[in-house]
Amino acid sequence: QEGRVLPLGSGRIPTMVCKRMFISLLSLFVVRPHLAYRIQTVSKFWQDEDVSVKTWTWNSGKADLTQEAKRLAKTNADVIVTCQTEATKGIHHFMAEEWQLVAHGEHWGAAGGSINAQMSSAFVRKPLDGSKLVGNVSEIIRLKPWRSDVGNSGNFGLAASVLGGAVSSPLFSALARVTALDYKGKGGVSITLDFHENQVREGFVLQFVCAHLDSETEEARHYGIGQMLSEARAPDLRTANALRKEVVGKSGEMREPCALYDSHRKFCAAEKFELGPEPNAVLLFGDLNFRLSAKNIENISQAYFMDSEGRKMLAKNDRLSQYDPRIFGEKHVKKHLDVLVTPAREKGFGFECNEPFELYPPTYKRKGGKVQLEKEVPFENNWAENLENIQSMYGELGTSVFNVTGDPWLGLGAEEEFPLKVKTSPHEACSTMGKAMLTCGGVLQPQCKDWVYELAQHCYVRKDKKKGLNQWAQKKSDLQLGWLDRFCWRSKHADLKEYGVGVRLSTEEGWMDYPGAKDKDGSDHMPVSATFHFTTVKCSCKQDLVGTNLFVPACQAQLDDIEKKALIGGESYRAECETGYVLRDGRRATTLTCGKDGRLQPYTECHKTCAWNEQDWRRFKRPPVLLAGDEIHLTCKDTEDQLLMLLGVPDIKCNKFGGLVPVDLQRIPACVSVCKLLDQEDVVLKEKKLASSDLLAKYGDEL
Repeated sequence: QEGRVLPLGSGRIPTMVCKRMFISLLSLFVVRPHLAYRIQTVSKFWQDEDVSVKTWTWNSGKADLTQEAKRLAKTNADVIVTCQTEATKGIHHFMAEEWQLVAHGEHWGAAGGSINAQMSSAFVRKPLDGSKLVGNVSEIIRLKPWRSDVGNSGNFGLAASVLGGAVSSPLFSALARVTALDYKGKGGVSITLDFHENQVREGFVLQFVCAHLDSETEEARHYGIGQMLSEARAPDLRTANALRKEVVGKSGEMREPCALYDSHRKFCAAEKFELGPEPNAVLLFGDLNFRLSAKNIENISQAYFMDSEGRKMLAKNDRLSQYDPRIFGEKHVKKHLDVLVTPAREKGFGFECNEPFELYPPTYKRKGGKVQLEKEVPFENNWAENLENIQSMYGELGTSVFNVTGDPWLGLGAEEEFPLKVKTSPHEACSTMGKAMLTCGGVLQPQCKDWVYELAQHCYVRKDKKKGLNQWAQKKSDLQLGWLDRFCWRSKHADLKEYGVGVRLSTEEGWMDYPGAKDKDGSDHMPVSATFHFTTVKCSCKQDLVGTNLFVPACQAQLDDIEKKALIGGESYRAECETGYVLRDGRRATTLTCGKDGRLQPYTECHKTCAWNEQDWRRFKRPPVLLAGDEIHLTCKDTEDQLLMLLGVPDIKCNKFGGLVPVDLQRIPACVSVCKLLDQEDVVLKEKKLASSDLLAKYGDEL
């Protein structure tokens, strides 16, 4: 490292080398407790087939994000990308030291009526093996809400030594840009991460588009999506504007959205633009402002939020959800999906979005605040039992009892003290409800207690201020309610000839334990996070299935005009046996997973079967499936009304052509009827005769 030649037998090492070795060793052993979530080396992080990215979004103006940054940092992911809408302070100011900022953008304006910004930050985990990640952060901050702009390009690599210096191995580049959608400040930030090729994978490009879309009209949202994706896709703003005009009109009418990513497809009639290489995957997330349609659910109860099945029913009114539950007794009409999740060949953007309904309640609109639940105990014969039941029901929240005048009850049973009131201690409605729902109301979880539902009524308030009615407030044809904070993605087509990246949503979480808008640290939006795995591993649709008599339906489907030839690493797929074949256990389908080695696992074969002719074999006990090569010993199947006798050799086998063949062709097995003798002592069998000439022809010698 000093540029000097040292003798191999030298007993001394230069002082500078000693210092560098000491620093490297120190970095391995002196580790703060919160770094224990993932101790890894550069080779593990930057030379793996997969890259895991934790994404997080929250619509909040909270200024101190220390706790949020600490919670985000506790992840096993390689990269963190955040999206803050209506924010006042970037979370990058609070992020833990082991995370290195590589890109950041802020788009300031007055979205929501106050001065705030849409912000996005990208972090990568610093190497913990003594290597030093160096580079210049891509940063763009714009204070004019009507102006889009592009930041500087950030390039990162490993320093030649642990003390810094020249970059010896470039790893990735980053680029941040801001997009303005209106004069108020709606819009957002996009961050592009370009990972370079290494020993185990080809290079790939990921784009993260942090968006705060329009809340008033569907057309304005479509325009916003088209503008943001166009600016993220195009090399410059002039090309981006031309591309947006091809994709969607200023008033939101859809034109040729295929111009963004599918212009090479046969179905796409869009004008071609010089856009450069297509990103391997695009993630659009943030406050996308898609509320629940009010149709048929104008007066639903908060009880729907309390369990996963109730929330799944609300998915019927979510235009980003592919889930379409059929309600008993109701005529089913195919739901209307938004163009964001409509296939490109049908004039859509071709994204898919997370389906959060089973996991957490709506992210909007949360009011909350400090509340005390209370119940009244009238003076009745069983008042003592009622009081005990109520105190037991609210026990987890802490209770106090007051008499009719509002003074603490002294435990007397005098009628003039009644009705008594049982009050809980003050609790923030949304956060207390959310903490309880971590262990209730989910899939395979117990039902939530009544007090959780009562808190939900204070968190999600059913009160229309404009009309003064106890009903859900509406914004045009939508409720002021829904999963507005979402994650939507699309990937470049994965093909063996054309390199692609698989996208898998591995985990998602609603931070349900956060307070509502009435709390100084709360918001009417719930923070949400999702972890994605981007993989370059692919499995062949044909190579691993040769000779197995299996096929994967996902491989046979035509993706528009391109035949799918590869499956994504880490994903599981249904595999089915060819006609006339079954698995060893008799099933006709199984599940295969595309492993990290690029092979479908586990190795499974389907076998040819022999079909039982019901007319010929109805009297035999037989297995439902007989595989080629199997041999079986038959027995007769007696019934209550009929006794049978087996004649011939009872062994048959299934040949490789799917035919049933007797082992002894001269003595074919048959089950013949046997007559019961009368159960009387004075009756004896005197003589036996053949039942038919047909039996004589086959079994003459034996009989």
